[in-house]
Amino acid sequence: MDAGKFAYDTALVEHKVKKAAAAQAKAARDREKVNLAYTSIYAPINGVVISRDVDVGQTVAASLQAPTLFTIAQDLTQMQIETEVDEAFIGNIKTGQPVRFTVFAYQNRKFTGLVAQVRLNPKVEAGVVKYNCIIHVENDDLALKPGMMATVAIETARHENILKVPNAALRFVPDLPPERLKKLRSTMNPNEGFIWIPGETELQPVKVVVGIMGEKETEIRGENIQDGMPIALPAKRGDSQRKRRFGLSLF
Repeated sequence: MDAGKFAYDTALVEHKVKKAAAAQAKAARDREKVNLAYTSIYAPINGVVISRDVDVGQTVAASLQAPTLFTIAQDLTQMQIETEVDEAFIGNIKTGQPVRFTVFAYQNRKFTGLVAQVRLNPKVEAGVVKYNCIIHVENDDLALKPGMMATVAIETARHENILKVPNAALRFVPDLPPERLKKLRSTMNPNEGFIWIPGETELQPVKVVVGIMGEKETEIRGENIQDGMPIALPAKRGDSQRKRRFGLSLF
């Protein structure tokens, strides 16, 4: 009976040892399955591959920073522009403002977007402080490609049915005595200027209130101005013999 009990206890211990060995083998198998899964790389999102930085068979090793394998765009129908705005104009930029822009690939086409974000981190280039603005763009026809260069115009204000003149008209100064010009300037307010119209013997000044100023033209308001009246503009370089150009337009 003692011998039988001893054999039973021995068999019971061996069974537990075998059971532990089986569990150890199962854990080793699970570990190898995980390592095998690491050999397959999956994209974290659905999208379009923009660039591939590795080739098949290439050894990839991660140190302190994970290496970049692919660059993926999640949705090319929704694009954004990162544009830099000079500090002189950043005070006029606000989220939600409409944007028009062009790209070199489609020079005859104008695209539109909206200002989505005005970032606060300044960037200094050649002594000029600039701020980054994010513009959201609809790209349903996939005409815009990642990395394209864009020329952006942000609409900060809009006035309808106004008179406008070329910017050069407000900078034009005729050949008059300095005392007379100084007297005229002394009557100007910060938001006012002069345009010059033909008179019987010489150009006559007309005081105007300056409104929205664009890249080439400026809004003006005044009592003595009307659509189509002639105004004086400075002569172009190398064109001093040509007659002065005139014109005022309504839009």
